[in-house]
Amino acid sequence: MEMDFRAVVPPSGAPLNLWVWVAQLLITTVFATGFITYYQQAWHMAFETYRDRPVISGSIRCGMLVGAIVVGIALHMVGWLVFANASGLMFHNLGLFALTFPLMVEGESIMEYLVQVVGVVYVWNMHHMGYFNSPQYVVSMVVLAVMVYVMWRYKGAIRYHVERNVAVFAVIGISFWALLPHHSAGLTMNPLIAVQGFTMYLGMVIATAYFLRADHRASVRNQENDQTAHFDSLTNAKSYATYKEDVTAAFAQAEAQGQPLSMAAVDIDYFKQINDHYGHLGGDDVLVGIARQLSAVLARHGGRAALYRTGGEEFNVLLPGMDAQTARPIVEDCWRSVRQSHFASGVNVVQVTISAGVVDMVATDNNIEDLYRRADESLYQSKHHGRDTITVNGQTVTSATEHRPVAIRTILTQRVYDTRTNPLVPTHDEVILATYEEAYDRWDFPEHVHLRCLRSWTISARS
Repeated sequence: MEMDFRAVVPPSGAPLNLWVWVAQLLITTVFATGFITYYQQAWHMAFETYRDRPVISGSIRCGMLVGAIVVGIALHMVGWLVFANASGLMFHNLGLFALTFPLMVEGESIMEYLVQVVGVVYVWNMHHMGYFNSPQYVVSMVVLAVMVYVMWRYKGAIRYHVERNVAVFAVIGISFWALLPHHSAGLTMNPLIAVQGFTMYLGMVIATAYFLRADHRASVRNQENDQTAHFDSLTNAKSYATYKEDVTAAFAQAEAQGQPLSMAAVDIDYFKQINDHYGHLGGDDVLVGIARQLSAVLARHGGRAALYRTGGEEFNVLLPGMDAQTARPIVEDCWRSVRQSHFASGVNVVQVTISAGVVDMVATDNNIEDLYRRADESLYQSKHHGRDTITVNGQTVTSATEHRPVAIRTILTQRVYDTRTNPLVPTHDEVILATYEEAYDRWDFPEHVHLRCLRSWTISARS
């Protein structure tokens, strides 16, 4: 039995049969979603996975650029040379989509964008060949130029917004299909063929607009989950849980490869006094400010060191690939930067200092806890030397010349009640003079308190 293809291939100037048009519409929509799925995967590899490896990232970006142009032009040529009349609409639309969709890619350079535009213009001119002096061609090129500028200038506000995305590409689709000459790249155009061509393109645009929005929302959720899992919610420094994972891996890698590894334990001086004086919200403001300052300093040094919040006012800096002497200038820069800065504490502005203990990995360190313990010991040595100080491998190397006066005693009062009476009856008053031990950052209270009857006072203190 011979099949009659005359029902499938329309005569010159005739539009597609309804069912053929529906089938091509479905095929183009499926192609579009598949195309952007792979294109987005390549984009994530180029701009995220391998962003710190420029050779690999650049190769992927080049492949994306060349691949889109080659595929777009090839599909147009198939629609022109292989299929007769309107039966090639599907391939013309697939080619147009492959060339125009990448114009919305984020992060590409102006040169990459212009090369992509050249590919679009090449195919555009292919369809207007022999009609370059016609008003339709001039108008279509003006519209295309405006849309190219709009997409480059505002792509961040358009790409993941469905209505804006569809509107911009719809204008491109209309200017392409509605303004084609009567004879265009194997097509004999009429209004119905133009409508069929545009609706195919619009179907791909709508499908990809929703796909991009869904992909973007999933990416944002993943980033938020990653932020919650790996970063401290207050200071945005890496969390203690992440610290435990990272330092264990860093220690194992340094031990296996024979590479140096340093660690700095950092503590905010007199932070309890800041909390007591300005309140915990004011203290939180100071914590956030110092974390930002430390992160900025570490970024200036190449970002090789990572900042972790390991306690209330305690931070830890992991410096892989560095011995203590290499790490020392970085920690000193952190120390100096904090000393010279002012930090908001509610409506107030305060100056604070930090103390640090820096150590590097030695042969006797059996695990990461040994390294951390020595860093902690160096930190407390800095505190014993008056704070605002850095100790490296047990040797105090940086100390401030000025120390701020601190309150070293305070009077605490309370009333004592007889619990055997109902209602309770006050029986004694008590006044205690507490002493602040600066070297240990703590308050000490008398071991014995002598109570006197009400209206009799005693001060019991230990100097």
